[in-house]
Amino acid sequence: MSGIENVVLVSIDDLRYDCIGPAKPTGWLDQHGLTVETPTFDRLAETGTLFHDTVSTSSYTPPSHASLFSGLYPKNHGVKTFFNSMSPGVDTLAEAFSRDGYRTTAWIENIALDILDVTRGFDTVRCPFEEDEHDLFEFVEAAGETDRTFTFVHLFDVHKPYIHTPGGGERHQYNERYLSELGSILDGICDPSAMLDAAEAEAREQVDRYDDLPDSLREYATYRSLDYLIRQELESQVGDDRFQYLAEMYARGVEVFDTGRFADLIERLRAVMPEDYLLIVTSDHGETRCRWRDREDFFNSFNVSEGAVRVPLFVESDQWAPAVDQSTPVNHVDLAPTIADVVGLEWDGPADGVSLAGEGPDDDRYLYNESWFYEGGANFFGTIRDPGDGGLSEAAVRQYPYKFVRSFAETGSPERALYHIEADPLERDPLPDNHEMYEPLALALESYLDGVSQSCEPNLEQRNSDEMEERLRALGYLE
Repeated sequence: MSGIENVVLVSIDDLRYDCIGPAKPTGWLDQHGLTVETPTFDRLAETGTLFHDTVSTSSYTPPSHASLFSGLYPKNHGVKTFFNSMSPGVDTLAEAFSRDGYRTTAWIENIALDILDVTRGFDTVRCPFEEDEHDLFEFVEAAGETDRTFTFVHLFDVHKPYIHTPGGGERHQYNERYLSELGSILDGICDPSAMLDAAEAEAREQVDRYDDLPDSLREYATYRSLDYLIRQELESQVGDDRFQYLAEMYARGVEVFDTGRFADLIERLRAVMPEDYLLIVTSDHGETRCRWRDREDFFNSFNVSEGAVRVPLFVESDQWAPAVDQSTPVNHVDLAPTIADVVGLEWDGPADGVSLAGEGPDDDRYLYNESWFYEGGANFFGTIRDPGDGGLSEAAVRQYPYKFVRSFAETGSPERALYHIEADPLERDPLPDNHEMYEPLALALESYLDGVSQSCEPNLEQRNSDEMEERLRALGYLE
């Protein structure tokens, strides 16, 4: 269709929608009195297209990415938590590219994506947490040397503990800068640099084979434990005021990433990729204040609030630009059919999404999100226990600017609530039950969830070795 033969899809794990771009939405930033400087993202918005209302399908990394590659909602592709693999019959974008003769390569900084078969169809998968010799920039340069490529780059820098550890020696310069920022934020509370030895001891205690892990993963496990110890210290000293500190820690991590590793990545991409390339930059989910049973923290799990499921989306190409308006509501399920359409792939789907090429989707369509809980899973170190069963935590349907949410678990949210997310982006003021949009959106969500079991069991027994479990624990996904 467009002559594009090189596609680069970049996913920045945990990046909030309101922390990037030249005109940042101010609800959450104003709440915490924060500003975030992101010159690299700002330049992308000037040279390409920044969509203003994009949502992921889930607040978890694996189901969101499975939707990116399949064009399907989690209920249809099978990945709901960190312990459910992609359904065998799902045809992925990478498989379609491979069938058409493209070289497909993936750089992933979350081993769960490979374990759960989300990377199905890629010829080459590099996980820097597994092998230290892998370097992101060398990976990108190698991809640029080959005609007709589909390259996926997954970056973990913005995900807590907001540390840049995977692969390559360049990580140390980024980390030194962030630790300096962290010391300024926590001045009077604790000294993060002085806590590194205690953090390493904590990591050794939590991860049985700590010394056998690659250097990058050991370092990451240590920083993960440092984040855990800092959060404990904040809760002990300032109580609920800790969320102000955590928000600032997150925001400064985004700034360090934007002017550091991300700026370097974009520079390398533009230097090595042919002119006929398509660059897409998005995120799998955001990060926000969440409650689960008796635990409250700043992370991404268990809910479908705007901070958790609304994400950035950039599209840049000299050969093609979306015809739809930048304010068009977009869901991750739209990206696979869009890429296939633009490149001219023979890919039948089926997809729940709609191509953004041509006329694009209807403005009044329904968009959905799901979030599932799973026993034994967490985002930081705690007591270790094996993964257990999970269930549906929250689900939402939106027809912009309205959003209807159902809560099925102990998240602290109303059981049913309708929000005007343009006027109330922090979702603090539910609209009355007799609002004209309440019933139609409630019925739409009920229809979407029809036939969806509210429980889910792990199905990874055949692939989940002791070594894999230890690496998931080091990343913080198993307790």
